[in-house]
Amino acid sequence: MVAALEQLVAPAPSFPFSALLIPLPPALTQVLRALARAIPDQELTEQGRELYPHVTVLDGLDTADPELCRPLVEAEPPFVLHFGRTSAFAGTHCGRPFDVLKVDIESDALARIHRRLAARLPHTRPFPDYVPHATIAFLQPGCAARYTGQAWLEGWSAVVDRLVFSTPTRQTTELPLRGTRPIPLPSTLVSPAHQWAA
Repeated sequence: MVAALEQLVAPAPSFPFSALLIPLPPALTQVLRALARAIPDQELTEQGRELYPHVTVLDGLDTADPELCRPLVEAEPPFVLHFGRTSAFAGTHCGRPFDVLKVDIESDALARIHRRLAARLPHTRPFPDYVPHATIAFLQPGCAARYTGQAWLEGWSAVVDRLVFSTPTRQTTELPLRGTRPIPLPSTLVSPAHQWAA
């Protein structure tokens, strides 16, 4: 299945590469967009709010052909993401003229899949370390700190059963995870009131 993401989501001009992404369930997407809307426009950079909330698995891919990634992705089993509090990549620490407001993600399976794919797929590493997260918005330097530590999604979990291959022009292809499941998985989004521990 091939589709186009929202046209307002332009490719990052400094990283014109493909990427493997995790699309988030609608309930989580709505919360992230609501958090982004609560930020005053004057505190945002030109990149603004994240319109397509997602978790990046591997960025900087040197190919626009999803079929090169399909065998590796389909060999992986479904897994679970656990959401934490809001935090930020401070521009002053990253050498960038903006802060990135984000929600922290925890998943040993995701970290393992990232390492496996990074070792096998040609790519340009845009950042030295892999830090799983879902971006909320891009803010003026120093503005993100006041929005960190919020627990809107803390304790929520989501099952990942597919990755999305996205080209620099934001054409997307879904790649299902077809590997055998080593442990039972919940069938739906899990709220803090119904915790499931992976």
